[in-house]
Amino acid sequence: DDYVVFDNPIDMERASQDRKWIWIWRRIYKRDVLKHAPAVCIIVEKDNKFLLVKQLRYGIMEETLEVPAGLIDEAETPLDAANRELREETGLKAHKLELFYSLYPVPAYCDELVHFFYATDFTVDPLEQDEDEKIELVWYTIDDIKKELNKVNSSFDMKTIIAFQYYLLNIKK
Repeated sequence: DDYVVFDNPIDMERASQDRKWIWIWRRIYKRDVLKHAPAVCIIVEKDNKFLLVKQLRYGIMEETLEVPAGLIDEAETPLDAANRELREETGLKAHKLELFYSLYPVPAYCDELVHFFYATDFTVDPLEQDEDEKIELVWYTIDDIKKELNKVNSSFDMKTIIAFQYYLLNIKK
């Protein structure tokens, strides 16, 4: 069934935790929706170079290059999460961290909201990494970033592509 027809909108209350029922023109369509914690990602720039995280992503069983990122813990602000994730993944503590963008990367089936930050002033102050993370840090020039953005099969994930495209269009002077 692509959709279920109900004569009474009250029947919409049949929705379960893992399904959404969407009322459109007297029809209710079933949709799977992934409930997801909000997240942060951080562009880290120092001396015209950008810090990326290389790590294995189990969904594709390949290594990706990404801006540092992670989930926002309960009762944590996006700014606090960005600071914590930066310290966990890179060992850097930001003194200047600016929110520059927020978006829903895949709103068709997921409610995750990602907040994008930009860090330019930081010191070394690591936190312990999550035990399941095996991370390699890599510095890229803006020319390296542009080359990777222009590859058909980029090693960048979607949030990293969006972050650097936004950077190139709006932040870079």
